Amino acid sequence: MKPDYRLAGAMQRVFIFEFGALDVHRQSVNASFVREIADAKRRWDALPDDTDDDSAESYAEELALAIDLLPRLQWSAQFVLVFATFEDMLIKLCKMGHARLPSGKPLGKIWTTGMNGAKEFLKQIDGAGVIFGGQDWECAVDFQKLRNAIVHNGGRIDLEQTPDLSSVLKRFEKGAWPGVSIYRAYTGGRGGEEALPEAVLTSDFVEFVIEALEKLVREIADLKLPTPI
Repeated sequence: MKPDYRLAGAMQRVFIFEFGALDVHRQSVNASFVREIADAKRRWDALPDDTDDDSAESYAEELALAIDLLPRLQWSAQFVLVFATFEDMLIKLCKMGHARLPSGKPLGKIWTTGMNGAKEFLKQIDGAGVIFGGQDWECAVDFQKLRNAIVHNGGRIDLEQTPDLSSVLKRFEKGAWPGVSIYRAYTGGRGGEEALPEAVLTSDFVEFVIEALEKLVREIADLKLPTPI
């Protein structure tokens, strides 16, 4: 068999198929939401005209949950999971490089620094600079910023507190990312209420993220290691 000098050879990159499993899960959940929304609408439309206020309010809450709140929670959570899977794959690739590269460069704190630490370790490989300086990596960096905003600030884009989120907001405003929108959430401030844009994710956005990150991981896995002398 011909030697495979890629960072992750054919038998070492099985873990990348996890992206496929994540997308299967996305499709299953999305189909379930479609059914639940249709059922909730059907029950709402079937309400008799003389339905009492308490019952009508209960059905309205059910419809709002099905259409808005539950999907928002689900797709934010699934996006965070997809990004965590991506960072775990970068760590796996770093460990492969550490075992096969002749430099002996230490792994450092890649377990706590995520994609930033992985970049610092992997950029020693010839050709890695093209990937880490490219648009795909830049997009992944903005995914990371969005992930942090979701985990630490409920998805709100607070440029005063986190100025580097401006690149994420620009992508929203330009429609560069499919399946994501923003609306204004209100929070108390010293000068009264101020509107903050909040990210609302959908199944289409999660699909887009899965495809983008899988492409990036495969590009990194294909980096050629030095040929043994």
